Amino acid sequence: MRRRVSPALVVSVVALVLAGGGTALAGRYLITSTKQIKPAVLKKLKGKQGPQGPQGPAGAAVTRTTVVRSKSVPQDQVVKIDATCPAGFVLTGGGVAVGGNQLIYAAGIDDRTYEVALGNVSSLASVSGSAQAFCASGVGAAVSAATRGLSPSQREALIADYAARRPGAPGS
Repeated sequence: MRRRVSPALVVSVVALVLAGGGTALAGRYLITSTKQIKPAVLKKLKGKQGPQGPQGPAGAAVTRTTVVRSKSVPQDQVVKIDATCPAGFVLTGGGVAVGGNQLIYAAGIDDRTYEVALGNVSSLASVSGSAQAFCASGVGAAVSAATRGLSPSQREALIADYAARRPGAPGS
């Protein structure tokens, strides 16, 4: 039994050959350097420099600072640590140092405060942890909108979930 060539196959092969040939043709005539352009043509492309424009407005002065707050977390306890930007500054981000603790959450809770919740599940009586607020002034309130995330009820739900799941908790 002899197989017949479908019209769709013929059209696709022709299109492939034409596309490859067009690319090769374009590669031959593609300008890749100014050395390929006659100097007289280059002179015509360059015009005279116009007058200097007016001075633009001064940019906003931005001041940055980092606020770090540390606390000890007693064994089998959860501690919230807030790092709050000074007045006139907005929160642009945050960080956390967990030490030997378990991170429950870390989030901006308002325009100026970054909060972390840490749980000590180690064998140590107390382990230190810290929250870091990255702050800026002169950037406007729009910057802080991106850092907010967890409502008070969401934060409490995360702590309750952590307490229910930690080793030694009822039902774990």
